[in-house]
Amino acid sequence: MENADHQKYYEILVNNHEKGETYSIKFRDNPQVYTGIPMIPRVPTKNENKFIFKILSPEKYKGIQEKSIKDIENLEKKTV
Repeated sequence: MENADHQKYYEILVNNHEKGETYSIKFRDNPQVYTGIPMIPRVPTKNENKFIFKILSPEKYKGIQEKSIKDIENLEKKTV
């Protein structure tokens, strides 16, 4: 991990694998804010800098993508 924020994001995403909570994520160099369920599988992977993001909105981006933790600019838990 590069810095304290990346480590914090990594821990949140690992814990979210079981919880499945929804977050808003803003990525560096991208004005779009996405809402979805980010998680890192509990099974170790080769690249701990990557996570799976099930995008729920905006509608045109819906789907599952693999993203880099280092590209996260802001991560906020959505409240119901």
